[in-house]
Amino acid sequence: MDTGEQILQAALGQFSRRGYHAVSIRDICGEVGIRESSLYYHFKNKRALLDALLGRFAEKAGRFTSLLDEGMAQLTELEDEVFLRVGTGYVQGYLLDPEILAFFGMLRIEREHDPALAALYREWYFDRPLQFQTRMFARLSQTGRFPAGQEQRLALLYLAPILFLYEREFPLDSAEARARLLEAVRRHLEDFLKEHHP
Repeated sequence: MDTGEQILQAALGQFSRRGYHAVSIRDICGEVGIRESSLYYHFKNKRALLDALLGRFAEKAGRFTSLLDEGMAQLTELEDEVFLRVGTGYVQGYLLDPEILAFFGMLRIEREHDPALAALYREWYFDRPLQFQTRMFARLSQTGRFPAGQEQRLALLYLAPILFLYEREFPLDSAEARARLLEAVRRHLEDFLKEHHP
């Protein structure tokens, strides 16, 4: 791993645990084992480092949602087991991805101090997932799998418990916490199918 990448990884780890404003350039350099001048060779300042991390986050999250959209476009029918795999795949592939998890940790702390970061948190944690789920239920209602005209309501009923369960286990820093989350999400999805399948 090159020095620039080591700096990014150290910064993300520190920002996710302590917040952007609480971490100094010296803290990051100490973790990487470099002098401050070395960091400034790669990044103009601490904000440039944050901007690089935010760009990486948006790119990674965008790639994941694009994959979901591509998969949804091919959806014609949904068996129960596929529905369960899609739901747990969202948790494993997005919410539990180590970098995404770290970004959400940082954004959680910084949303109190920075309106732009608060907006980013809302967009990627709530708004985009809700938009995707609404589109998914609209598509599934066309197959007769779920009732038509209730897409947003179904999306909220589907997503809100997942996010609640995620918050309850956050920061998900142990295998046990991640396993509890996945098991609880699977139970929620099974209950959701029983209750909302026409």
